[in-house]
Amino acid sequence: MKKLLYIFIFLFSINTVYSQCPPGTWSLNVTINPDQYPEETSWAIITPLEDTLVTGGPYVDIVDYQPQVIQVCIPNGDYLFNIADQYGDGMAGSLWGGQDGSYYVVHCGDTLVQPDSA
Repeated sequence: MKKLLYIFIFLFSINTVYSQCPPGTWSLNVTINPDQYPEETSWAIITPLEDTLVTGGPYVDIVDYQPQVIQVCIPNGDYLFNIADQYGDGMAGSLWGGQDGSYYVVHCGDTLVQPDSA
């Protein structure tokens, strides 16, 4: 009985650590690389009807430039990624003597959303 209990705990631990999203959903990694003003940055994944599914930020109490990686599961479908900067200058930290920030939404190794390369 003791061996069976250990096997159950081990398998439960593996499933917890490596859990996948339920069927019918997408697993997304949202990576926010903030500029030196992370407290100004927030984001949301919304439906075309503007229902909010997931949000993040503002990033207070983090080290400037510290990447934030968020793993989410959302139902299969069409969505909008909205990133906002409270000050209004975007993630353009180089305007103020720092480094620019960036963001990425990745699904199964494919980058779905990233900053414009303009």
